[in-house]
Amino acid sequence: MHSTGSNLPDSSRQVPPTPEVGLPLWLLAELTYRCPLQCPYCSNPLDFAEQGKELSTEQWIKVFREAREMGAAQLGFSGGEPLVRQDLAELIREARQVIPLCQ
Repeated sequence: MHSTGSNLPDSSRQVPPTPEVGLPLWLLAELTYRCPLQCPYCSNPLDFAEQGKELSTEQWIKVFREAREMGAAQLGFSGGEPLVRQDLAELIREARQVIPLCQ
């Protein structure tokens, strides 16, 4: 074996990595872009009207179920500000029935 002058293995002998995509373990549910605050550091779009409609309660519940079927074991609620959604309690209740860990 010849020395390459490095502690790293000889790259000519390495097997190239194979691209494998695993199933999702985590779902970040951005429920809304709406937010009553205007924090200067936030990357949330400022003009909600340009973002289009939000998913309905039923659509989000379907997303939660599909994510679980794909292997998601954890769910995080985000947005904008999730607390502006009138259906947040229902979404949390439904999510907890299908995904083991909800935050």
